[in-house]
Amino acid sequence: MAFDHAFVFGGVQQIGVFNSKIPFGNQDKFHQSDFYKSFISFMDEEEIIKIVDDFIPLLKISHKEVIDTIVFQLTDVWKLTPNLADRIHEYLFCEERIEKVKAVILNSKSIY
Repeated sequence: MAFDHAFVFGGVQQIGVFNSKIPFGNQDKFHQSDFYKSFISFMDEEEIIKIVDDFIPLLKISHKEVIDTIVFQLTDVWKLTPNLADRIHEYLFCEERIEKVKAVILNSKSIY
């Protein structure tokens, strides 16, 4: 399954204006793909809860040094917008977004 990381950060139209206030999008995401649907129906609810509970804390681990290093290396090449590293960090650690991600995944079993 290929991931277009530009769309993780708001899509092509929002790459330059990306920030943590971008609304949480729930359309055309992995949990709606045929691939996801093909295996989620075979998983029991307890297993899904355990996976989510093990994964969600990983979202709160700081990767600031890695993000800063990458953005520093790409700023001139990609003409990145100012403070992009800070905005990425703020987005990734947004508790509200993390809880919405958790809810979407936990609810996906009942959908399929």
